[in-house]
Amino acid sequence: MMTSMESQRATEREQRLLRVPHDDVLQTLQRLDCQRSEQREASLKRRREQAPLPTPSPTQFKRQRLMSEVVQRQRASVDSLVQGYDARFHGKARASATRSWCKEVPLSLQVKAAKSFYEAFTNENTLPIAHCVLCYEKRMPCELTAVEWKYFLTPSVLQQATTVLQQCAACFPRHNAALVQVCRGCRTDVEDGRLPKACSVNNMDIGCEHRYPEELDDLSPVEERLIALHTPFGCITKFTVDNKTPSGMSYRKHVKGHIVVFPNKVEDLVATVLPHPLLQAIENIHISADSLILCPALS
Repeated sequence: MMTSMESQRATEREQRLLRVPHDDVLQTLQRLDCQRSEQREASLKRRREQAPLPTPSPTQFKRQRLMSEVVQRQRASVDSLVQGYDARFHGKARASATRSWCKEVPLSLQVKAAKSFYEAFTNENTLPIAHCVLCYEKRMPCELTAVEWKYFLTPSVLQQATTVLQQCAACFPRHNAALVQVCRGCRTDVEDGRLPKACSVNNMDIGCEHRYPEELDDLSPVEERLIALHTPFGCITKFTVDNKTPSGMSYRKHVKGHIVVFPNKVEDLVATVLPHPLLQAIENIHISADSLILCPALS
């Protein structure tokens, strides 16, 4: 019963469907496309006819005028620059022809310069010709203060120092009212009840110029350096310290205050290095220490 009913429905569906050839379908689609394109062209044509006539845009003329103005300004700036260079060149040419650039220095100015130079090198108040008896640093006489050293150096301070301080009778006279020259830094430290830093580092064993024989008084600084066992100069250069290597007596980096000491075998250096190989040490920065202390004193 069910199969008969399904067959009837299938026959009814086939009767309702219309069989259209494929070519007819394609022709119909082409006609529709042609109609749409014609309608589109017609609408565009109507819009063009209804729109007003095109007029030349004023921006083109303005742009041309602006470009011409920019070019004129550029030319004017270049012309002014060239004129300035020409004027400078002509001025230098005139100065070279008339030699006005090398005018002779007036005689009064020459005398004044020579006089001021001579006074600067002969004025004892502005030259570092004096020194502090404690730290032995060169100072101007106006920077030193005269104090009674027996009253100034208290017993607590003297206990911190060695007996070398009192060995030189020329620097520290024996009479009670003896005056010595002390710088401001050392005076401040001693008044506070402590040794100056320079003296404490060297344990007051720096010494003075009176400890050397009279035969060495006339030596030049170069001769002092040549015969010195230790030369007072600092050398700042690149170096590498191997932390794995134990620090022993043969090589020990010692840091004290602002002084860094790298001990070396001085006898070998004196025998092999002198004269100093400046050509090999050109990349290093050497800082010379200028003071009244002779070279062996800095050991």
